[in-house]
Amino acid sequence: MVVKSLKSILNVQSSTAITGGAVLLNEKFEVAGLPAWVKASAIAATGMIDVTSSYFEARNHHREYERNSPFSYLYRAQRARIITN
Repeated sequence: MVVKSLKSILNVQSSTAITGGAVLLNEKFEVAGLPAWVKASAIAATGMIDVTSSYFEARNHHREYERNSPFSYLYRAQRARIITN
């Protein structure tokens, strides 16, 4: 999960890299006079969106794996303390 989140941040095609590039270009060419906190907030927000979507994707994949497991009913019963070892 951590590797996938890191990969999404460093991926050139990700929204985080595009936003970071736009902020750097704006810094060099002064296209829009935005304060530093707005730039940092934009990068942080896009990064959080990428990381959150990766988290939800991994969680849903794990849930799907649990549903398809032949022993998932035992696992759920143990977690709900219906049965014990």
